[in-house]
Amino acid sequence: MGVEGKNNKDGWSEYATSILEKLRQLHECNKETRKSLDELKFAVEKLKINGEEVKVLKEWKKEVSEVWSASNMDDAQKEIYLQKQKWATVYGVIVAIQVLWAAIIAYINTGS
Repeated sequence: MGVEGKNNKDGWSEYATSILEKLRQLHECNKETRKSLDELKFAVEKLKINGEEVKVLKEWKKEVSEVWSASNMDDAQKEIYLQKQKWATVYGVIVAIQVLWAAIIAYINTGS
């Protein structure tokens, strides 16, 4: 019997093989854990980016809401209608002046 026979009797080779197998399993488990951590880090970074985008959109919405609130839109609509009414009046006066001018020219031409 040599050294191998002595190791087999003592159980050390089986114990060493068992320990090595456990270490391999732990190594694989460690790899999976690191992979999971990397995925979690990626997800957290993505959430941070999304959170920043949400903040930007909230600020934008706040500014847009302040600029074009319902009362501001109503005031703008009234202003537009008022301007349209003024232009309609101006066009009416211009047409009336042209008609009057045409009538005066027609009167002058018929009276001569």
